[in-house]
Amino acid sequence: IIFTGIQKACPTPFFLNTAVATSDFAVVVWGNGASGADNSSQYYLSENNEAPTSSTDPTGSGNPAMLFGLNPDTLYNIWVRNMCNGTAGEWSYPTSFRTECNAQTDFIENFDTTPANSLPACWSSIVRGPGISSSTIATTFEGEAFTGTNSIRLFNSTTGNSADIILVSPKLSNLAANTHRLRFYADANTTSGLVIGTLNNNTSSATFTPIADGAIEIATEYQEYAIDFSSYTGTDTYIGFRLNAPQNYSPVSLDNIRWELAPACEDVSEITVEDTQPTTAAISWQGINGNGYEIVYDLTTGATDPSTLIPTSESSMSAELSGLSTNSFYNVWVRSTCQGGVGSWVGPVTFKTHCEPIEHLVENFDTAT
Repeated sequence: IIFTGIQKACPTPFFLNTAVATSDFAVVVWGNGASGADNSSQYYLSENNEAPTSSTDPTGSGNPAMLFGLNPDTLYNIWVRNMCNGTAGEWSYPTSFRTECNAQTDFIENFDTTPANSLPACWSSIVRGPGISSSTIATTFEGEAFTGTNSIRLFNSTTGNSADIILVSPKLSNLAANTHRLRFYADANTTSGLVIGTLNNNTSSATFTPIADGAIEIATEYQEYAIDFSSYTGTDTYIGFRLNAPQNYSPVSLDNIRWELAPACEDVSEITVEDTQPTTAAISWQGINGNGYEIVYDLTTGATDPSTLIPTSESSMSAELSGLSTNSFYNVWVRSTCQGGVGSWVGPVTFKTHCEPIEHLVENFDTAT
């Protein structure tokens, strides 16, 4: 079949496509570009979606568009038009692309400032495979948090375990440096699990490679998990958290994810608040004999980063916290110290102090809600 009709004197480009996008460079190609010695293509690049007009100055020319000096983690829009014998044609429909984030050396993310049903900057998700349910998600969730208000929820709904439901970390520059580890908190509503692995990129075509001993059964209450990358020898630059659900409706929640320098000292464990009074609390933990320890604490409405607090030192595996406010919620963290340096802060563990005892009580509960 041959269609004939009126042809534009200067055809409009179409099928704009981003062939390459890094943190500071991109290549955009298109069809129906200008041809001939006296013809060329021009493009207009913008960070907003306001379309150019006939009087808009183009950003550059050439086919393809070779875009240098871009900003990382930025959404760009691009339009293209042809120049035919010195006359400008119409601007095309736009295409958009986002540049990559710069590779990071460490991160701490609790997702509390990220709106529900989205992801923080430089984080991404991959949901692909057979039989994907419309309810399947890998996104920020308001609730089910270990601390704060938000968590990440990996939920399969009725999607089978052969499909990939993956939370993808920011790009890392030191994944193969053998100096760092991954720490996170996770819980499951029912029997479920995760597979920790690496990815060569963060797109839907990425290859997910499980790490050795990366399969984890997730408990039905929040626990902290630490994954050692000291023996990783691959070339990937992203970490993936893949849901490993043995049955339908088996979500996993994640919170307080860290990529951090592996500590010089062993971490403490089993921090326990053994007794609380109106202004004091007794805590204990498990550690290694011969190590020292440091403790920090603050109201739950105060500091959330233990490194911003001034620690107190202990030589034993217990401490009494004093000078507390009555009837108040506190967070406490503990880390080990040793000849090589310090361990990582473990916690927070939350507790509440008691009210002061009173001699007389009259209460009709009319102001209670």
